[in-house]
Amino acid sequence: MGLNVPFLFYFGLIMAFGGSLVIYLASPNQALLSQSWPSRPANAAGALLIAGGFFVLSQPLLVATAIFVLSVWVMLLLAALPFVASLLKHLKGADH
Repeated sequence: MGLNVPFLFYFGLIMAFGGSLVIYLASPNQALLSQSWPSRPANAAGALLIAGGFFVLSQPLLVATAIFVLSVWVMLLLAALPFVASLLKHLKGADH
């Protein structure tokens, strides 16, 4: 009895989310932390997480579909994370 398809699909997306978040936190202009993470090891870890997410996504999906899903997901995350950071900073400032 193997792993079911929805588990592998969502696990691949979560791995890619972690990789995108790590890459964002290594950016010198990130706004979530007071200082960015060291760029070389964090970018390597983020790339490995995204590659792992691709491997996991390619199990339940065709390879071309996994590439498409992963690329759209990572683009969405890397575009949305700065706005999420800005929103969190705004909400944190509104409390005081």
